[in-house]
Amino acid sequence: MANHQEEETFQRIVAALDGHPSLRNYDLHIQVKGDAVHLQGIVDVLADKELVEGVVRAVPKVGRGINSLTISTDGKLTDEDVLREVEEELAMDLGIGAISPKVKGGVVYLHGEAKTLAHEKAAVWAARKARGVREVVSRLSFPGKCDNATLKNRIERALRTHPQTNHLPVRTAVRRGSVVLQGTVIDQHQKRLVEEIARSTLGVRRVINQLELDLGME
Repeated sequence: MANHQEEETFQRIVAALDGHPSLRNYDLHIQVKGDAVHLQGIVDVLADKELVEGVVRAVPKVGRGINSLTISTDGKLTDEDVLREVEEELAMDLGIGAISPKVKGGVVYLHGEAKTLAHEKAAVWAARKARGVREVVSRLSFPGKCDNATLKNRIERALRTHPQTNHLPVRTAVRRGSVVLQGTVIDQHQKRLVEEIARSTLGVRRVINQLELDLGME
């Protein structure tokens, strides 16, 4: 029998899932035990499976999740069927461009070039929305290599020119395409925004987000 805290967490999870337009129609079984949440049920695509887990993890008091959701295939899809759907999703979301997907056993391999880390992330997410996809593996390469000083200037210029980050005390350290973000922000939204700006900068290969929250900045 669930205790009061577990029941409260359960109700928050249900409300969070019901409040998401692409998830509210799924019939999911949710079990809360302490700070652990066990998820069971059937979803249409890999993207929704990961979205459910993300929504649940964002609920207060949830410490860990066990995602046992099953992905429906609506009948048996061949790799050729999956490939066509992946190509459609890529074309719809960002244009396939220099990205060439291949499928083997329901696993999608993305080959070609991504302009930035943000571009790679968008391509992976688009592929995850196709039916029959079990996993997405990015083998994308990145053009536009540059020296540390140039890359540092690009990131800091992008942060200075963005209206929501131009006042933040963010420091950057760059080495061989890897960027370390340090400093303080008000909330998780600002932390994610700074990281996304860095990821969208041409030449960035990796972002290590060490930003800390400082509620006193409000």
